[in-house]
Amino acid sequence: MIFFSKGITHSGAFHADDVFATALLKIIEPSFTVKRVLSVPDNVKDCIVYDIGGGPYDHHDKNIRYHENGKRYASFGLLWREYGEYVTGSYESYKRIEENFVSIIDESDNLGEYNPISRTITAFNPVWNSKENVDDAFEEAVAFAKCVLEKIIRHERSIDSADDEIKKAIVNMRDKIVILPQEIPFTETLINSEAIFAIFPSNRGGYCIRGIPVKYGTRVTKMSFPKEWRGETPETLQKLSGNADLVFCHNSGFIASTNTYESAILIAKQVINCTAPKF
Repeated sequence: MIFFSKGITHSGAFHADDVFATALLKIIEPSFTVKRVLSVPDNVKDCIVYDIGGGPYDHHDKNIRYHENGKRYASFGLLWREYGEYVTGSYESYKRIEENFVSIIDESDNLGEYNPISRTITAFNPVWNSKENVDDAFEEAVAFAKCVLEKIIRHERSIDSADDEIKKAIVNMRDKIVILPQEIPFTETLINSEAIFAIFPSNRGGYCIRGIPVKYGTRVTKMSFPKEWRGETPETLQKLSGNADLVFCHNSGFIASTNTYESAILIAKQVINCTAPKF
């Protein structure tokens, strides 16, 4: 695999596509520098060209390419396709980031679809009445994007490293409830298991009861907590559930918490067995 220490991309206003593409290249090669131009010079050598010039990492010609989820590739995605598995260290992490992050950035650039991170990057551009240098603003945006991308990569790697711990917990699962020693990334592994709830110590004290999502990246769970519990005060929750330790239920119904481990088990079983009132 060939890495470059120099690159060329388009000048002028920038977007999340070219900014995150540059951030990715800086993660791969920390000494990477980019020249922003109106057109690509002739006879460019030892340099990677992206989001301009019609090459393999441009997406403005008639050669439209698509992610597996049907979203069109932009330059960030084309570079991620080339280098993503290298920077994540695993195919699984690479694909999760492509599906849930990279392709969304690409879609915004191609179709103008709104998403918060693309809008945030756009806001780094100098405003109309500013004397700020656009290339300086670009570098500031790239530094921000690099931090974001590094954190996402770190998070996805942690899912892979947690896999063995989760598989041990599945072996010891009882009544479709998985017990974890601490809050660790479990969604990816438990989605395709029989688990309905995971219980783990809360960093706020007590224990969390977390519903297992139906798919990665959503809070829609295999089984939710009763509608009557959601967003209620501890006093009301305790009356409705009949459990004096139930202290929280999220208003989306995907997670609840108790003061004790024993009550967390009881509440999870109660919901699974549909013994809570008025589901």
